[in-house]
Amino acid sequence: MKKLSILLILLVGLLGFPGRALAHSVWTDFQMQAEQLQLTSLFSTDEPFQGAPVRVYAPNNPNQPWLEGKTDDQGNFLFKPDPNLVGEWQVRIGDRGDHADILTVPVTEAGVQVDLISQTEHHRMHWWVRQVGVVLCAFGSGLGSAVLFRQRRWFT
Repeated sequence: MKKLSILLILLVGLLGFPGRALAHSVWTDFQMQAEQLQLTSLFSTDEPFQGAPVRVYAPNNPNQPWLEGKTDDQGNFLFKPDPNLVGEWQVRIGDRGDHADILTVPVTEAGVQVDLISQTEHHRMHWWVRQVGVVLCAFGSGLGSAVLFRQRRWFT
């Protein structure tokens, strides 16, 4: 019984208290300031995404950045799309291999259509880690239970 108690305490200690190193996502808010679009990028922990690389792609050349820069210490980035380049602009904040956010910014002759700005669903880069983790936990729990029940001395 003593070994089982120690095992349960270890499991609760390892699984019950997740550390700060767990993955967090990036969230970007936007608003118009005069004629410029202000983007504010934060982690899910409300920390600003400081110094994040920002690439703005115009609708006429989606492969070559129209503008490149970095967010400031508060996670802010300002830019004014060229009103002559009508269409959907793409703004990439962060790196694809790391934490990132991608916004689609529609621009018409009247200017930026703030109400139609959308976030691209690319945030699936860590989904497989969770899935593999769940499968491994389930497999490990089943295997561990089978071993423990076969050796009844753990429960005596």
